[in-house]
Amino acid sequence: MILQALYQRYVDLSQDPDSGISKRFFSMADVAFVLEIESDGSLSRILDIREEKGKKLVPIKMNVPEQGARSSGIKSFFLCDKLEYLLGYVTSDPKVTEKKREKQSTDAIAKFESSKQLHIEGLGNVAEEVAQSVIRFYEQWDPRQAREHPTVAPMLDILDKTTNQVAIFKVKGFRQYVHDSECIRQNWVRFRELLLLRADQVGQCLITGTPAKPIARIHETKIKGVRNAQQAGASIVSFNCKSFESYGKDQSFNAPTSDEAVFGYTTALNQLLTSDRNRLTNMGDMTVVFWSGSRDQGDVQEEVQEETEDFFRSFFVDAPKEEGENKEQDLLLRDIWLRVRNGDELTPAMVKALNGPFYVLGLSPNNARVGIRFFWQGNLKKLFDQFSKHARDLEITRPPAAHDLFPTVTRILLETVRKDAKDVWKSISPSLGGHLFRSIMEGTLYPYPLFAAVLNRIKVEGEVNPTRAAIIKAYLARYARIHKYTSLEEVVTVELNSTAQDVPYRLGRLFAVLEKAQIDAAGGYNKLNSTIKDRYFASAAGTPGTVFPVLLKLAQHHMSKSEYGSFRDREIQDIMAGIDQLPSHLNLQQQGVFMLGYYHQKQSMFKKGEKKNDE
Repeated sequence: MILQALYQRYVDLSQDPDSGISKRFFSMADVAFVLEIESDGSLSRILDIREEKGKKLVPIKMNVPEQGARSSGIKSFFLCDKLEYLLGYVTSDPKVTEKKREKQSTDAIAKFESSKQLHIEGLGNVAEEVAQSVIRFYEQWDPRQAREHPTVAPMLDILDKTTNQVAIFKVKGFRQYVHDSECIRQNWVRFRELLLLRADQVGQCLITGTPAKPIARIHETKIKGVRNAQQAGASIVSFNCKSFESYGKDQSFNAPTSDEAVFGYTTALNQLLTSDRNRLTNMGDMTVVFWSGSRDQGDVQEEVQEETEDFFRSFFVDAPKEEGENKEQDLLLRDIWLRVRNGDELTPAMVKALNGPFYVLGLSPNNARVGIRFFWQGNLKKLFDQFSKHARDLEITRPPAAHDLFPTVTRILLETVRKDAKDVWKSISPSLGGHLFRSIMEGTLYPYPLFAAVLNRIKVEGEVNPTRAAIIKAYLARYARIHKYTSLEEVVTVELNSTAQDVPYRLGRLFAVLEKAQIDAAGGYNKLNSTIKDRYFASAAGTPGTVFPVLLKLAQHHMSKSEYGSFRDREIQDIMAGIDQLPSHLNLQQQGVFMLGYYHQKQSMFKKGEKKNDE
């Protein structure tokens, strides 16, 4: 199902000439140098085409003949390769022993000969001048004298520092690079197709269902871009152990997939992993890619698809769009979202848009392989339904200066660690982002470590900000709904519920009133070096039976000095009327309710004060 969805994306994108997706038998590569040769095959110069970004020189991405993986041994690539393959170039390193240097030279000559054989076979029947120039180059080049060549010698300092960079060919007098010649590209496709006819096996492809197709022995194209995975890339489908083999089938013949389908799904996934729009990297140890469904089904226009992907991304990371960008589509998606969230009726056009398929894939590194952590498949309506639950759970009253939308996953995760940490993202639990992401997409219980971490930050820092209060409320609301815990439902409201009888909730409200009494007595918050919150909040939330008698006694002193002491006293009496006995201890869930009550009461008092000032 996963590979089929990825392959379908490749099929859809390959029909769009502006998509930038690589055609079959081609792939993207980072190119650093150009070997410019004369028509007679002599090397005239080496061009460094890297771009300067910051303080670094960065290779340029180009669409070149397909480059598979090099696991071991010698394997050359067509018209785009490392210099040790194209020139037999060996880096000079004074620390290398003579014996090792001789081996490197022998290996480089063998690699050059492999590249020479590939290019003579691949270009031998092409009459075009640029193809014959490349053949002449290979026929006359001496890899043993590569470093001493008059064209190479001036570049030694640069080339010795960039041994892993690749180069391409260009014939002097021709504007195109050799690999961009249409005649050579067509010949390369025919050459590869002839090689596939010699495949070890043919059979029915599990992805496309097409019979009598050459089956890939290994899924050669590696998946690159997964966070913390091997830089050279890794595989999703890989069989490298006898225990995985059955019915006499070994390697990837266990899951017969055609070469065409392998190329399609790997190319589509690599394209997603390089896309800024379709990738999320700060979901803990998981890299997430997502995409809208088939473009040829007519369910969703391309513009709506792109806006949907941006809309999805906005739920997880803070990435504001430029002013005026896709305004019309943004309004359409936002209108659909608000209607779905509020349960309002949808127009026929909206219903049609909601039928569009959507896919989300979570990947994590696992040695030389890529692990599938999460896969979600549905349509926009199902996606919006899950987001609606998430938004309603996070909805809470906020001060006017606060962000008026619910917090993204990025901001939620940042509330679990110290803001002044040296590397904030490394301080976040690696698995927490992935668990939170899954709970949003599947509508399951929010991760308990998230709830515990936020409570811990509040105890340490003494700050119950709107985002932290929203996280506490969301966790408790979903817990109450899933576990049918009806007694919690009265406290997980958006605003203050003054009729709620839950004792921890009332104690949180009481603490807010006691703090306000102290501030009123001092003549304002800025008149105090610290409040009772700074000294007693964590202990009041954990052991109220020990702390509140002391606080209530202090409050009498504060109220006697305050102009509004009678108001505070009346509030204290109303709250205490629902508390028969102060509990000696509150568990972590009850502490969360306590903090939610504290936050609700504070916001309620703020709004009352704001109304009074307006009058």
